[in-house]
Amino acid sequence: MDILKYENVNWSLPGLIRNKDVIFLLLNSLSMYEVPVPNISCYGTALPTAWNKNTIFLNELSLERYEIVIFELLHRYISLKITPILKFDDYKIDKKCFSDVFANDLLNFAGTHNSKVIISNDDLLDYVKSKYPNLKCIASEKKSIIEDNKKQGLSYYDSVLKKYDEVILNPNFVVDCDLKELKGYDKISKMHVIADNNCIKNCPNLKNFDKCDYDFEKKSLKKGVFQNFANCKKRGKKLSSLIGKTLLLDDKKIRDLIELGFNNFMLQDKHINNVLFEEKLFSYVFESVGYSQYFRALPSEKCSCGCGSDKNGKCNQI
Repeated sequence: MDILKYENVNWSLPGLIRNKDVIFLLLNSLSMYEVPVPNISCYGTALPTAWNKNTIFLNELSLERYEIVIFELLHRYISLKITPILKFDDYKIDKKCFSDVFANDLLNFAGTHNSKVIISNDDLLDYVKSKYPNLKCIASEKKSIIEDNKKQGLSYYDSVLKKYDEVILNPNFVVDCDLKELKGYDKISKMHVIADNNCIKNCPNLKNFDKCDYDFEKKSLKKGVFQNFANCKKRGKKLSSLIGKTLLLDDKKIRDLIELGFNNFMLQDKHINNVLFEEKLFSYVFESVGYSQYFRALPSEKCSCGCGSDKNGKCNQI
């Protein structure tokens, strides 16, 4: 039975920590029906660490308890054969931060568990490679957006891939590029494409991520008009007026890229609730009709992480 929307595609899912319940519950559902797990990995930021721009504490856990929980979750991903990809994306990180204990503990996990890391800063890349030369390092979307000059085209990514093992493409490049120029390009297998970036094309705020409010709340849309993005160029615009003006990839574009040899796709890393994440997951990864309907995250008697909370309660760990 065919439940995948696109064959032979690797999907990187966001929310390594935040979306864990949806992911674990999905895996339970697939296992229940004895269906092979699709090619997925999960990426995100295990905060707080000096290698990331922002700091977020979840449910006021103590730092010591938080760190224990993070590593328990990472080991759970490994046990389920899901590659956890750790994101260290401070573009202007100070070298004195390289000694951060928690960040180095996370790096040690990645380097000893066949994981990957997403990096924005070249100095941090050099530090990581000095400790774990074989660790797969991915140049971040942020790096590509800040540095990618449209006039450079593929030559920019040629230069990045001389240092990094893989790269996440600037969404503007993906939308604007002439697909004919990509035909026969020998580094396509090292490139990751974000399929669902809903920012406006060439938005100036993309180069300054601090200006963007990524928190999708129910208040975001009121009568079809964006409300709560204080610095977002979509604020005050009708949803209908944005069709065709964002960086979202439609089905034809994705299939055209797959035909060219692209097989690494990502769902964007933005703060969305579990319900919206689940909808995105089933919109992009699985067929929207047919047998895939059986594999939507099913209710579980206990929280999927094993913390012991009931199916209607919050996770006791995070």
